[in-house]
Amino acid sequence: MDGRAAAVSAGGPLLAAEVIDVEADVGRLWMLRSDALVAPAIRAAEGVWEPDLSAFLRRRLRPGDTFVDVGAHVGYFSLLAGSLVGPTGRVIAVEPEPLTRTLLQANLWRHRMEAATVVAAAALDRRDHVRVGRSPEGIGQVLADGQGGALLVPALPLDELLEGVEVDVVKLDCDFSDHLAVRGLRRTIESNPGITIVVEFVAVATDHRPGNLSGASGAEVLTEYRELPLRLRVLDPGGEAISSTDRQLLDQPPGGLQTLVLDNREG
Repeated sequence: MDGRAAAVSAGGPLLAAEVIDVEADVGRLWMLRSDALVAPAIRAAEGVWEPDLSAFLRRRLRPGDTFVDVGAHVGYFSLLAGSLVGPTGRVIAVEPEPLTRTLLQANLWRHRMEAATVVAAAALDRRDHVRVGRSPEGIGQVLADGQGGALLVPALPLDELLEGVEVDVVKLDCDFSDHLAVRGLRRTIESNPGITIVVEFVAVATDHRPGNLSGASGAEVLTEYRELPLRLRVLDPGGEAISSTDRQLLDQPPGGLQTLVLDNREG
């Protein structure tokens, strides 16, 4: 074992009545029985979660790369990345919601990814504590003040976590506070000119989403991304990163989710 081994424990016990075993293309996953979003989508897509992003990562990640999975959920993309970066690579999984994180640890452990690193925190632009709750679909999510939430969990800028780490790909799924996580990545971006950041974006009513802690509109978020020293593109259904104007990105139906790619790579 190297110095990173055994960073992942088996996690805590799982209440058998609350979990299900879902067949995915990355291997079997423990998931909450109450999950009405991810588990059905994986089953409907023959074991694949977010086929566009999965296809993009399969093309982008190479053996030896470092992948940072922010909002790792139960570990689908951490497991996918682990199979691509191999034993010489590194996976850092960030998940703030305790029950979801227990499933993440269990899934990494059952697939022998003990050398992965699991971080019990939310990604933000400052060191703080944030509220977490569960969506109607049973998914853990960060909540803005005044929206309830039974738990307070620590949050930190990813720059603190990744200082001195050579980072290749960061995947962000932060429940509509992704732009705040990107704000906390600026030093990492500067020190890793070859970095690729994959981030979720909702154009319409972004400022009213539960996890949008800053109250920023979709247009304001895009302006922030355009100011980074990275090119902004959008993933098409086949997982190709293609150019898009802000108007095209903003001209989406309510709730329309898009995956943006921020990097300076070709293809």
